[in-house]
Amino acid sequence: MGMKNSAFYFSWIIYYGFIFTIISLLNAGIMKGSIFKNSDYSLLFFWYWIFCWSLIFQAIFISAFFSKAKVGNICAMLWFLANYIIINFLSVSKIPYSTKTAASLST
Repeated sequence: MGMKNSAFYFSWIIYYGFIFTIISLLNAGIMKGSIFKNSDYSLLFFWYWIFCWSLIFQAIFISAFFSKAKVGNICAMLWFLANYIIINFLSVSKIPYSTKTAASLST
């Protein structure tokens, strides 16, 4: 493409950072008005905003391993699904603390 990798990735970070900031603002407003009425708006915004930033960097991390977009997309969805399953598995209260810690470090 004629540009350095750092410029390419930085442009994607800025672009999606802007989009995800708007999405986080809207999402926090909707959730504050409907579900989380007693929660602080800034806390909801920060929570969604940090989650969106983690998605950006997870996508950049996974894109480094694949040259074809379709294969990378499938693996990224499976990675995200596996993390979701591990988090739901950890929400069970009967699991020992050491198992929860080990599973948290593996995600």
